[in-house]
Amino acid sequence: MGRHRVAVKIYYQLSLDDLVPKNHLLHRIGDAIDFSFIYELPRPYYSYTGQPSVDPIVLFKTLLIRYLCGVTSDRRLLEEVQVNLAHRWFLGYDLDEPVPDHSVLSKARVRFGMQVFEAFFTKTMDLCKDADLVNGEATFVDSTFMRANAARSSLEPATDHEPPLPPLAQWAELPTHSPFPPVPLALKPVKPPNGPPIGANSNPGQRPMR
Repeated sequence: MGRHRVAVKIYYQLSLDDLVPKNHLLHRIGDAIDFSFIYELPRPYYSYTGQPSVDPIVLFKTLLIRYLCGVTSDRRLLEEVQVNLAHRWFLGYDLDEPVPDHSVLSKARVRFGMQVFEAFFTKTMDLCKDADLVNGEATFVDSTFMRANAARSSLEPATDHEPPLPPLAQWAELPTHSPFPPVPLALKPVKPPNGPPIGANSNPGQRPMR
């Protein structure tokens, strides 16, 4: 019976290009599409001074990975990029390089806006069609029919259902011990101990200013 012994190595002789299969989806996309067109999309939103930013191609490719893999969280997405060899190869990050922080994605969304990302995905889809990766003719959806955990014989018509009250009537129906304060419908001037009410005109003969 063989036993695999784990020994930590200091130096490795390997390449990400050899570890990622050639038929992997990201490998096929990376070989077929030239993403250099991305540099022109967000160029007006960058300054010529300051610290160098994360490569825009890395930002857009990361969001493309999120779309293809169905990841709904930026934090989870960058955690997957950290440990996934195919993701690192697609983004151009070697094994010893730290991946960007997840906050750069949310900042990029605010900075670039919807039009820049729509232009990116539209151009990417056009390039995928030219490379015969997408035909755009049919969409296949995998679904499973599941019976609801309820008996139709137990359903009863809601005959005693009352329509919802207007907002002000809802506040009037609140109990007196409710922790929510009532909504003030009108602000009345507060009268101090000595003097006219605050907010009222102290000079009866003075005309109000418009």
